[in-house]
Amino acid sequence: MADDLQKRHMQSWGRAAQIARRYLELKQQGCDTNDSVLQAAREVLLAELVTLVDLSQELDDRGPVWRRDDIYMAGAKAMLAACQVSMQEIEA
Repeated sequence: MADDLQKRHMQSWGRAAQIARRYLELKQQGCDTNDSVLQAAREVLLAELVTLVDLSQELDDRGPVWRRDDIYMAGAKAMLAACQVSMQEIEA
């Protein structure tokens, strides 16, 4: 069960990285924040980041008691920061 969760987490991480790359490329190309292509890319990115954060939190919660740190969440939060997305946006 834990292996399946870790596999889903890694798949989500990969998808989020690919989507983030596309989103950041659009931003660098100077797309206006009201551009429908940029908005669609951001919505897809947010959806994947929500999945990533949920899986990361679940993995941290299932970790051994002696290691109950936010190891996975630290990585997810770093991804959020790189994408310029706040936790408030994810929670909404």
